[in-house]
Amino acid sequence: MSESDPFSHLRSDFETYYNNKLWPKLFAIEEKRIKYLHRFWVLFIIVGMWLPALLLWVGGEWLRHIFTEGSSKDVEGVLKLGALIASVIIAIVSSPIVSYKLAVKDTIINDFINFFGDFRHSLTRQILDATIKKSLLLNNYNRHDTDDYFYGTYKNVSMVISEEKMIRKGNKNQSTVFKGIMVLLKFPKSFSGRTVVFKDWGHLNFLHTTDKNFERVALEDVVFEKEFEVYGTDQIEARFLLTTAFMERMLHVRETFKGRKIQFSFFDNQLLIAIDTSKDMFEPASLFKSSTDRRPVNDVLEQFISIFAIVEFLKLTQQ
Repeated sequence: MSESDPFSHLRSDFETYYNNKLWPKLFAIEEKRIKYLHRFWVLFIIVGMWLPALLLWVGGEWLRHIFTEGSSKDVEGVLKLGALIASVIIAIVSSPIVSYKLAVKDTIINDFINFFGDFRHSLTRQILDATIKKSLLLNNYNRHDTDDYFYGTYKNVSMVISEEKMIRKGNKNQSTVFKGIMVLLKFPKSFSGRTVVFKDWGHLNFLHTTDKNFERVALEDVVFEKEFEVYGTDQIEARFLLTTAFMERMLHVRETFKGRKIQFSFFDNQLLIAIDTSKDMFEPASLFKSSTDRRPVNDVLEQFISIFAIVEFLKLTQQ
């Protein structure tokens, strides 16, 4: 199935919608963008002038202390101080970028997503930890952050699209368990089993977390066998859900989001899709481009289309 065929009319309709609804608001925010851009360059130049001197002074004092009377703990202190200084500097210099992104989202993001259906945008909500853990896709995290969160209905299908980050934080360090997009879809039809599709880890597949009620499901297509490792409580139902065409759709979604991997889980009449990507998603404007530049808008449009294509392909709109 061609990706463009079922959505060519939607892209055409979006042209009119953009010109009538989004372009006037984006055009009006251009003056604000220029102010934020000027602020960014001022901060960048100031930091560029004073940072080398600051680092030399701080580093010199700490190195003198270490070589004269210091210890390994002092070396650790130097590294922590350096990381703190770098974090503060990055936060200060990037603050105009963040402020502009928030200004754009306050201006058009709800209009943007409402083109597809009855949706709302939030910067404070997130997919519940209980839902994520029940999916079995991610369990080894203890900190959960969310950026963009969209919730609503697409052609009567209830769904959530959320930019999530999961971190495992220890006493001395932390690691990122997941950073990317999660899509939670509600099935209009019920299914009895649970099916989990992990990224294939080769000889490390035994590390995937499953309970005793799950067994490995062999896929029909050898190409996808190399990509995924599947576990389920119902072999017949799992094979019915995971057709070759469905797996191709999942790989296409991963490519659209420039993701490193995609994993998903069917449970409680829901489908949770996790797309691991370092790309900052759903950004319809950039501080370094005109507010009416269509390229960021087109990127976000294609990101949403790839998600809604899953709904169409799975025929979730058919009762």
